Amino acid sequence: MQAQTAERHLGEILLAAQEKKGVAATTHEEKTVAERLSLRSEMVGEVEKMIAVGLVWGATNAIMRRGAVLWDQAVKSTSRADPNAKLYQRALLSLRNWFKLLWIWQYSIPFLVNLSASLTFFAILSHAPLSLAVPVTNATTFAATAVFGILLGERTHLLRASLDSSFVVSSNCNHVPS
Repeated sequence: MQAQTAERHLGEILLAAQEKKGVAATTHEEKTVAERLSLRSEMVGEVEKMIAVGLVWGATNAIMRRGAVLWDQAVKSTSRADPNAKLYQRALLSLRNWFKLLWIWQYSIPFLVNLSASLTFFAILSHAPLSLAVPVTNATTFAATAVFGILLGERTHLLRASLDSSFVVSSNCNHVPS
């Protein structure tokens, strides 16, 4: 982290010194190096945000799954829909069940947190390349969902989840811009 901060400062110093002199970069290479160092440090900050979004998504996915189980139990305990019901009656039943889901706080609160992470993700997309943002957040989300599921007592195939996460990460390492 300190090396990345130093790179950013070096890039900014080179560009500032060149602007202060009122002349263009002495060589094209110096300007290119300064711009790359500055851009790389900005991307590091964006990657940290992407990882944070992935962690929030993964945690809320695992927690929402618990809320969905509670909802499923509540729906099964109520009377079943008539298979001969008219279309509007089935639509009303589905809507009522959806509202039941939103009233379960173990689902709705993590859902709102998940949506706020989605807003953050879209803000990140305005500054970062899609080819970097999607793989980083998806891989982090996948791994975090497995870890938080385990922490919540779910039965998870840890080896398989770890292996799958490593495949996602390694397959996208070649596509990360430098």
